[in-house]
Amino acid sequence: MSSPIINPNNLPKGGQGESMAASGAMIVSGLDKELKPKSEVVIKDPKANLKELDEYILKLTNTTPLDQVKKWEQKNTGGKKEEERKPARFKAFYSPSAPAEPFEWNKKGKSGNFILDFFLSLQHEILKRVLFFALNPELNELSKLAEELNINTKGWNLEKFHVGPDGEAILSSDLTPEEKKILLLKEELKILIIGEILEDEWVGLLVIKLRKNYVLKTLIGLNVKIEELIISAKQIAWLKLIAELKAMHLKRVFCGSKKDFDSYSKVILNLTQKIRKIDLNLPGELMNLVKTHLEKLALETAVYKLELLRSLQKISPDKAREKDIKWLESTAAHLKHV
Repeated sequence: MSSPIINPNNLPKGGQGESMAASGAMIVSGLDKELKPKSEVVIKDPKANLKELDEYILKLTNTTPLDQVKKWEQKNTGGKKEEERKPARFKAFYSPSAPAEPFEWNKKGKSGNFILDFFLSLQHEILKRVLFFALNPELNELSKLAEELNINTKGWNLEKFHVGPDGEAILSSDLTPEEKKILLLKEELKILIIGEILEDEWVGLLVIKLRKNYVLKTLIGLNVKIEELIISAKQIAWLKLIAELKAMHLKRVFCGSKKDFDSYSKVILNLTQKIRKIDLNLPGELMNLVKTHLEKLALETAVYKLELLRSLQKISPDKAREKDIKWLESTAAHLKHV
Protein backbone atom coordinates (compact mmCIF):
# COMPACT_ATOMS: atom_id res chain seq x y z
CA MET A 1 0.00 0.00 0.00
CA SER A 2 1.11 3.55 -0.45
CA SER A 3 0.15 6.96 0.72
CA PRO A 4 -2.23 8.92 -1.52
CA ILE A 5 -0.66 12.27 -0.66
CA ILE A 6 1.12 12.40 -4.00
CA ASN A 7 -0.50 10.39 -6.75
CA PRO A 8 -0.71 12.29 -10.06
CA ASN A 9 -1.86 9.14 -11.89
CA ASN A 10 -5.29 9.36 -10.27
CA LEU A 11 -6.20 12.67 -11.85
CA PRO A 12 -7.95 13.11 -15.23
CA LYS A 13 -5.69 13.56 -18.25
CA GLY A 14 -7.95 15.67 -20.43
CA GLY A 15 -6.80 18.83 -22.17
CA GLN A 16 -3.26 17.64 -22.86
CA GLY A 17 -3.60 18.52 -26.51
CA GLU A 18 -4.15 22.16 -25.64
CA SER A 19 -1.03 22.63 -23.51
CA MET A 20 0.52 24.93 -26.12
CA ALA A 21 -2.56 27.15 -26.38
CA ALA A 22 -3.00 27.19 -22.61
CA SER A 23 0.62 28.25 -22.14
CA GLY A 24 0.17 31.09 -24.61
CA ALA A 25 -2.98 32.19 -22.89
CA MET A 26 -1.24 32.35 -19.53
CA ILE A 27 1.68 34.35 -20.88
CA VAL A 28 -0.41 37.00 -22.69
CA SER A 29 -2.85 37.38 -19.80
CA GLY A 30 -0.14 37.71 -17.21
CA LEU A 31 -0.80 34.26 -15.85
CA ASP A 32 2.78 33.17 -16.47
CA LYS A 33 3.44 34.21 -12.89
CA GLU A 34 0.96 31.69 -11.58
CA LEU A 35 2.30 29.24 -9.10
CA LYS A 36 2.60 25.71 -10.45
CA PRO A 37 2.87 23.28 -7.56
CA LYS A 38 5.43 20.55 -8.08
CA SER A 39 3.22 17.85 -6.69
CA GLU A 40 -0.44 17.02 -6.78
CA VAL A 41 -2.74 15.98 -4.03
CA VAL A 42 -5.61 13.58 -4.47
CA ILE A 43 -7.99 13.99 -1.55
CA LYS A 44 -10.50 11.22 -0.95
CA ASP A 45 -13.32 10.98 1.54
CA PRO A 46 -11.84 10.22 4.99
CA LYS A 47 -11.85 6.48 5.64
CA ALA A 48 -10.46 6.34 9.16
CA ASN A 49 -12.03 7.06 12.53
CA LEU A 50 -9.29 9.12 14.17
CA LYS A 51 -10.44 8.34 17.72
CA GLU A 52 -10.38 4.60 17.09
CA LEU A 53 -7.03 4.95 15.31
CA ASP A 54 -5.49 6.77 18.29
CA GLU A 55 -6.76 4.06 20.65
CA TYR A 56 -5.29 1.37 18.39
CA ILE A 57 -1.93 3.16 18.27
CA LEU A 58 -1.90 3.39 22.08
CA LYS A 59 -2.48 -0.35 22.34
CA LEU A 60 0.12 -1.08 19.66
CA THR A 61 2.88 0.89 21.31
CA ASN A 62 2.26 -0.03 24.95
CA THR A 63 1.08 -3.66 25.09
CA THR A 64 1.87 -7.14 23.89
CA PRO A 65 2.77 -7.05 20.14
CA LEU A 66 6.18 -5.48 20.62
CA ASP A 67 6.94 -7.62 23.66
CA GLN A 68 6.11 -10.73 21.66
CA VAL A 69 8.47 -9.70 18.88
CA LYS A 70 11.24 -9.02 21.43
CA LYS A 71 10.76 -12.41 23.09
CA TRP A 72 10.84 -14.17 19.72
CA GLU A 73 14.07 -12.41 18.75
CA GLN A 74 15.73 -13.17 22.12
CA LYS A 75 14.82 -16.83 21.75
CA ASN A 76 16.37 -17.02 18.27
CA THR A 77 19.56 -15.04 18.93
CA GLY A 78 20.91 -16.93 21.91
CA GLY A 79 20.14 -14.17 24.38
CA LYS A 80 22.54 -11.61 22.88
CA LYS A 81 22.19 -8.01 23.91
CA GLU A 82 19.90 -5.99 21.67
CA GLU A 83 22.64 -3.48 20.85
CA GLU A 84 24.77 -6.34 19.48
CA ARG A 85 21.95 -7.75 17.36
CA LYS A 86 20.32 -4.78 15.70
CA PRO A 87 21.44 -1.68 13.79
CA ALA A 88 20.42 1.68 15.29
CA ARG A 89 17.47 1.90 12.89
CA PHE A 90 15.61 -0.88 14.74
CA LYS A 91 16.35 -0.02 18.37
CA ALA A 92 13.49 2.45 18.59
CA PHE A 93 10.99 -0.12 17.34
CA TYR A 94 12.17 -2.77 19.76
CA SER A 95 12.67 -0.34 22.65
CA PRO A 96 9.85 2.23 22.67
CA SER A 97 11.41 3.92 25.70
CA ALA A 98 14.54 4.81 23.68
CA PRO A 99 14.59 8.39 22.30
CA ALA A 100 13.86 8.93 18.62
CA GLU A 101 16.64 9.92 16.23
CA PRO A 102 15.86 12.45 13.45
CA PHE A 103 14.61 10.79 10.24
CA GLU A 104 15.96 7.39 11.32
CA TRP A 105 13.24 5.72 9.24
CA ASN A 106 15.14 6.77 6.12
CA LYS A 107 18.21 4.67 6.94
CA LYS A 108 18.78 1.43 5.03
CA GLY A 109 19.13 -1.99 6.61
CA LYS A 110 17.19 -5.14 7.45
CA SER A 111 16.42 -6.74 10.78
CA GLY A 112 15.96 -10.31 9.58
CA ASN A 113 12.36 -10.34 10.80
CA PHE A 114 9.88 -10.43 7.92
CA ILE A 115 7.04 -8.61 9.72
CA LEU A 116 9.30 -5.89 11.08
CA ASP A 117 11.03 -5.38 7.72
CA PHE A 118 7.65 -5.14 5.97
CA PHE A 119 6.51 -2.44 8.41
CA LEU A 120 9.77 -0.51 8.06
CA SER A 121 9.55 -0.65 4.26
CA LEU A 122 5.96 0.59 4.36
CA GLN A 123 6.90 3.32 6.83
CA HIS A 124 9.78 4.44 4.62
CA GLU A 125 7.58 4.65 1.52
CA ILE A 126 4.84 6.67 3.22
CA LEU A 127 7.09 9.02 5.20
CA LYS A 128 9.29 9.63 2.15
CA ARG A 129 6.23 10.92 0.29
CA VAL A 130 5.22 13.04 3.27
CA LEU A 131 8.71 14.58 3.30
CA PHE A 132 8.58 15.26 -0.46
CA PHE A 133 5.24 17.01 -0.23
CA ALA A 134 6.28 19.05 2.82
CA LEU A 135 9.28 20.39 0.89
CA ASN A 136 7.37 21.12 -2.35
CA PRO A 137 6.43 23.76 -3.26
CA GLU A 138 8.96 25.73 -1.26
CA LEU A 139 7.74 28.10 1.42
CA ASN A 140 8.79 31.24 -0.46
CA GLU A 141 6.42 30.19 -3.28
CA LEU A 142 3.62 29.72 -0.76
CA SER A 143 4.30 33.20 0.62
CA LYS A 144 3.96 34.66 -2.90
CA LEU A 145 0.68 32.80 -3.34
CA ALA A 146 -0.60 34.25 -0.06
CA GLU A 147 0.22 37.77 -1.28
CA GLU A 148 -1.52 37.11 -4.59
CA LEU A 149 -4.68 36.01 -2.77
CA ASN A 150 -4.47 38.91 -0.28
CA ILE A 151 -3.95 36.53 2.63
CA ASN A 152 -2.27 38.28 5.56
CA THR A 153 0.46 35.94 6.83
CA LYS A 154 2.18 38.53 9.02
CA GLY A 155 3.28 36.77 12.17
CA TRP A 156 3.14 33.32 10.57
CA ASN A 157 6.16 31.07 10.99
CA LEU A 158 7.02 30.12 7.42
CA GLU A 159 10.72 29.53 7.99
CA LYS A 160 12.45 27.33 5.41
CA PHE A 161 12.98 23.69 6.42
CA HIS A 162 16.51 22.69 7.40
CA VAL A 163 16.36 19.26 5.78
CA GLY A 164 16.84 17.95 2.27
CA PRO A 165 14.79 15.43 0.25
CA ASP A 166 16.47 12.49 1.99
CA GLY A 167 16.11 13.92 5.48
CA GLU A 168 19.71 15.11 5.50
CA ALA A 169 20.54 18.11 7.67
CA ILE A 170 21.08 21.55 6.14
CA LEU A 171 22.33 23.30 9.24
CA SER A 172 24.92 25.74 10.48
CA SER A 173 28.16 24.02 11.46
CA ASP A 174 28.43 25.97 14.73
CA LEU A 175 25.60 23.98 16.34
CA THR A 176 26.43 21.28 18.87
CA PRO A 177 25.38 17.68 18.10
CA GLU A 178 22.60 17.93 20.67
CA GLU A 179 21.34 21.21 19.21
CA LYS A 180 21.32 19.69 15.72
CA LYS A 181 19.42 16.66 16.95
CA ILE A 182 16.72 18.75 18.64
CA LEU A 183 16.34 21.06 15.64
CA LEU A 184 15.99 18.13 13.23
CA LEU A 185 13.49 16.37 15.50
CA LYS A 186 11.42 19.57 15.55
CA GLU A 187 11.62 19.72 11.75
CA GLU A 188 10.50 16.11 11.48
CA LEU A 189 7.60 16.66 13.87
CA LYS A 190 6.43 19.64 11.83
CA ILE A 191 6.61 17.59 8.62
CA LEU A 192 4.69 14.72 10.24
CA ILE A 193 1.92 17.06 11.42
CA ILE A 194 1.60 18.40 7.86
CA GLY A 195 1.37 14.83 6.58
CA GLU A 196 -1.24 13.93 9.17
CA ILE A 197 -3.43 16.83 8.04
CA LEU A 198 -3.18 15.89 4.37
CA GLU A 199 -3.47 12.11 4.61
CA ASP A 200 -6.82 10.32 4.27
CA GLU A 201 -6.05 6.60 4.02
CA TRP A 202 -6.03 4.76 7.35
CA VAL A 203 -2.75 2.93 6.65
CA GLY A 204 -0.95 6.20 5.95
CA LEU A 205 -2.51 7.81 9.02
CA LEU A 206 -1.45 4.89 11.19
CA VAL A 207 2.17 5.07 10.06
CA ILE A 208 2.33 8.86 10.35
CA LYS A 209 0.68 8.91 13.79
CA LEU A 210 2.97 6.19 15.16
CA ARG A 211 6.06 8.10 14.11
CA LYS A 212 4.63 11.48 15.15
CA ASN A 213 3.78 10.27 18.64
CA TYR A 214 7.26 8.76 19.01
CA VAL A 215 9.03 11.98 17.96
CA LEU A 216 6.65 14.03 20.10
CA LYS A 217 7.40 11.89 23.16
CA THR A 218 11.15 12.35 22.61
CA LEU A 219 10.87 16.15 22.33
CA ILE A 220 8.70 16.39 25.44
CA GLY A 221 11.30 14.32 27.26
CA LEU A 222 13.91 16.89 26.19
CA ASN A 223 11.69 19.71 27.58
CA VAL A 224 11.21 21.22 24.11
CA LYS A 225 8.21 23.54 23.70
CA ILE A 226 6.11 22.45 20.74
CA GLU A 227 3.04 24.71 20.82
CA GLU A 228 4.38 27.21 18.28
CA LEU A 229 5.74 24.37 16.14
CA ILE A 230 2.29 22.80 15.85
CA ILE A 231 0.74 26.12 14.83
CA SER A 232 3.46 26.64 12.21
CA ALA A 233 2.84 23.17 10.76
CA LYS A 234 -0.89 23.92 10.45
CA GLN A 235 -0.16 27.24 8.72
CA ILE A 236 2.11 25.55 6.17
CA ALA A 237 -0.41 22.75 5.56
CA TRP A 238 -3.15 25.35 5.05
CA LEU A 239 -1.14 27.19 2.39
CA LYS A 240 -0.15 23.95 0.65
CA LEU A 241 -3.78 22.95 0.36
CA ILE A 242 -4.61 26.41 -1.02
CA ALA A 243 -1.88 25.91 -3.66
CA GLU A 244 -3.37 22.54 -4.61
CA LEU A 245 -6.85 24.05 -4.70
CA LYS A 246 -5.64 26.67 -7.17
CA ALA A 247 -4.00 24.00 -9.33
CA MET A 248 -7.23 21.98 -9.44
CA HIS A 249 -9.27 25.03 -10.50
CA LEU A 250 -6.95 25.60 -13.46
CA LYS A 251 -6.76 21.93 -14.40
CA ARG A 252 -10.55 21.77 -14.43
CA VAL A 253 -10.58 24.52 -17.06
CA PHE A 254 -8.14 22.58 -19.26
CA CYS A 255 -9.88 19.20 -19.03
CA GLY A 256 -11.78 17.98 -22.09
CA SER A 257 -14.91 16.23 -20.87
CA LYS A 258 -17.78 16.52 -18.43
CA LYS A 259 -16.54 13.41 -16.64
CA ASP A 260 -13.13 14.99 -15.99
CA PHE A 261 -14.75 18.30 -15.07
CA ASP A 262 -16.92 16.55 -12.47
CA SER A 263 -13.88 14.67 -11.14
CA TYR A 264 -11.94 17.88 -10.61
CA SER A 265 -15.02 19.49 -9.07
CA LYS A 266 -15.14 16.71 -6.49
CA VAL A 267 -11.45 17.16 -5.68
CA ILE A 268 -12.00 20.91 -5.30
CA LEU A 269 -14.91 20.32 -2.92
CA ASN A 270 -12.91 17.87 -0.79
CA LEU A 271 -9.90 20.20 -0.68
CA THR A 272 -12.11 23.09 0.41
CA GLN A 273 -13.65 21.02 3.20
CA LYS A 274 -10.23 19.88 4.38
CA ILE A 275 -8.93 23.47 4.45
CA ARG A 276 -11.90 24.63 6.51
CA LYS A 277 -11.20 21.94 9.12
CA ILE A 278 -7.70 23.24 9.93
CA ASP A 279 -7.97 25.11 13.23
CA LEU A 280 -6.07 28.37 12.80
CA ASN A 281 -8.64 30.86 14.10
CA LEU A 282 -8.75 32.57 10.70
CA PRO A 283 -11.57 34.98 9.78
CA GLY A 284 -14.63 33.09 8.64
CA GLU A 285 -14.93 35.07 5.41
CA LEU A 286 -11.31 34.41 4.36
CA MET A 287 -12.04 31.06 2.73
CA ASN A 288 -14.97 32.57 0.84
CA LEU A 289 -12.69 35.31 -0.50
CA VAL A 290 -10.10 32.73 -1.58
CA LYS A 291 -12.80 30.65 -3.27
CA THR A 292 -14.12 33.70 -5.14
CA HIS A 293 -10.62 34.70 -6.28
CA LEU A 294 -9.81 31.22 -7.62
CA GLU A 295 -13.13 30.89 -9.45
CA LYS A 296 -12.55 34.30 -11.04
CA LEU A 297 -9.05 33.23 -12.09
CA ALA A 298 -10.43 30.03 -13.63
CA LEU A 299 -13.13 31.95 -15.52
CA GLU A 300 -10.66 34.50 -16.91
CA THR A 301 -8.37 31.66 -18.03
CA ALA A 302 -11.27 29.83 -19.71
CA VAL A 303 -12.47 32.97 -21.51
CA TYR A 304 -9.02 33.86 -22.80
CA LYS A 305 -8.34 30.33 -23.98
CA LEU A 306 -11.72 30.32 -25.72
CA GLU A 307 -10.94 33.55 -27.56
CA LEU A 308 -7.56 32.20 -28.60
CA LEU A 309 -9.06 29.01 -30.01
CA ARG A 310 -11.75 30.94 -31.90
CA SER A 311 -9.06 33.08 -33.51
CA LEU A 312 -7.08 30.00 -34.52
CA GLN A 313 -10.24 28.39 -35.88
CA LYS A 314 -10.87 31.34 -38.19
CA ILE A 315 -7.36 31.09 -39.58
CA SER A 316 -7.29 27.31 -39.90
CA PRO A 317 -10.55 25.41 -39.29
CA ASP A 318 -10.13 22.13 -37.41
CA LYS A 319 -12.79 19.65 -36.23
CA ALA A 320 -10.96 18.72 -33.03
CA ARG A 321 -10.52 22.40 -32.17
CA GLU A 322 -14.20 23.03 -32.79
CA LYS A 323 -15.01 20.37 -30.22
CA ASP A 324 -12.69 22.07 -27.70
CA ILE A 325 -14.37 25.42 -28.39
CA LYS A 326 -17.82 24.01 -27.68
CA TRP A 327 -16.57 22.43 -24.47
CA LEU A 328 -14.92 25.66 -23.31
CA GLU A 329 -18.08 27.61 -24.05
CA SER A 330 -20.05 25.35 -21.74
CA THR A 331 -17.28 25.46 -19.12
CA ALA A 332 -17.15 29.27 -19.16
CA ALA A 333 -20.95 29.43 -18.92
CA HIS A 334 -20.84 27.13 -15.90
CA LEU A 335 -18.11 29.14 -14.15
CA LYS A 336 -20.04 32.38 -14.66
CA HIS A 337 -22.90 30.97 -12.59
CA VAL A 338 -20.86 29.29 -9.84
